[in-house]
Amino acid sequence: MTLAGGFQVEPGEPGIHCEACHGPGRAHAESGGAAAIQNPKRLSAVQINTLCGACHRQASDLDDDTDWSNVWNVRHQPSYLHRAACFRNSNGALSCLTCHDPHQPLKTAAPAYDARCTSCHPKPAHTTPIAARGCVGCHMPQVAASANLRFTNHWIGIYDPHGLNLIPSKRAVTDLRPVLAKDESANRMIVPADPSTLAPVYAQAVAERQRESGPDSAKTARAAADFGRFLLQIEKSAEAEALLRRAVAIDEHNSDSAIDADRESLALALEAQGKRKEAFEYFRQAAEGHNPRVAARSFAKLAEMDREHADIYSRNAVVSEEKASGTGSPRVALLLQEYALALRARNRDPEAEPLLRRALSIQQSAAKADPQVTITVLNTLGNLLEGRKQLDEAEKLERMALTVSEERFGPESVQLAMTCTNLADVLWNKKNLREAGQLYRRAIAIDASLYGPDRPETADDIANLGMLMNDAGQPAAGAALLRQALAIYEKTLGPDSDRAQFVRQRLVRSGH
Repeated sequence: MTLAGGFQVEPGEPGIHCEACHGPGRAHAESGGAAAIQNPKRLSAVQINTLCGACHRQASDLDDDTDWSNVWNVRHQPSYLHRAACFRNSNGALSCLTCHDPHQPLKTAAPAYDARCTSCHPKPAHTTPIAARGCVGCHMPQVAASANLRFTNHWIGIYDPHGLNLIPSKRAVTDLRPVLAKDESANRMIVPADPSTLAPVYAQAVAERQRESGPDSAKTARAAADFGRFLLQIEKSAEAEALLRRAVAIDEHNSDSAIDADRESLALALEAQGKRKEAFEYFRQAAEGHNPRVAARSFAKLAEMDREHADIYSRNAVVSEEKASGTGSPRVALLLQEYALALRARNRDPEAEPLLRRALSIQQSAAKADPQVTITVLNTLGNLLEGRKQLDEAEKLERMALTVSEERFGPESVQLAMTCTNLADVLWNKKNLREAGQLYRRAIAIDASLYGPDRPETADDIANLGMLMNDAGQPAAGAALLRQALAIYEKTLGPDSDRAQFVRQRLVRSGH
């Protein structure tokens, strides 16, 4: 890429060419094929997802916060394929290249892909008549992103024929394997469109701005700040620091209103390097500036860094965000939620409750509320009310959170697992042990699919189920589950970890 006239980024080569997938090929060509070149066919399925994702959007970890009910996300094929049971349980046999030949025009007829399905599923068992429909039409449905734009859903699964075709409606596989979105060996791959390749273009823009406008001009400061923020995004905080310091210095010289945002960015670069004292000072200066949105974010960071004075910083963050975006903004709800969580950590539930209720009211009224914030507020408020023995209202809130989790994040999500656990806790307190046990088992299955069966996250719900079984009058089953959880804790966290000791005490109390 190069910087063209008018500071426009110009692609070095339009279209997709050989080197996009195979990397630089000059040495290979000049040696008559003797010199090595990248061959995607030799890459693992995860690596191929990374390679193709450079243009089609990289897959993310299974416990991310993607809103799968957003129709526009369907165009991110690697992300959706990464969640499919076929991909996760195939031991790398299924990848983008299984169905798509990059050297041939894209096939659009479904039967060509159905043949790929039957190579692994020669005799699928269907519980309902399927008539003449093929595999792809049902299990990889088309989704209309707009009136004239459709995408194939690559989250291979069982869909409700009357639904939106965004998230599978059933989970047919009992033991889903967790798969990393990106393995370490991917760092040795040559990936097209690597964001770091834009660094020279940003550097050229800074040099051009300086030549055109002078070293102390506002335009030079903006170019330096933009470059610094870009470097922050690609986790090069030390390089970002120098550029952002330069931008701040020019801002100070010019009394530029952009100084608040540049100070905040510099603080983030310093914090990323562990320079907390200096970062704190720049966050403080940014918070005391004239940009209310920057002030809100900076006050929130100060609250994180200075727990002793977190109350005043959190209140100021809310006030600043109200000034920036209005009292009914979802941004305000997020800050209220964070403030409430901090209060709860200090055993100040009476002060946290009205903040959570206000945050929930904002989320329920907002046209574009973040579902992740909604679920967290519902769970936090439900947990608070459970502790106060207001179990009916707590159950209502947790069931609301369960519905939102299923609708927005799908059948295997950290949000759904957390909500299943919280609702199970409430039902346990209400003596509804049967449904509580079902929810713990559901949480265990989700945790195992996200993290693995032998991880502490999974062990937490195994331990919960074990204690529930003891209360249900099934001590042998309860002890077996507690021992299973203990073994996981001892292996992953150590025999003296708090969680291992807690479960060990429970076993002693139960006589096992």
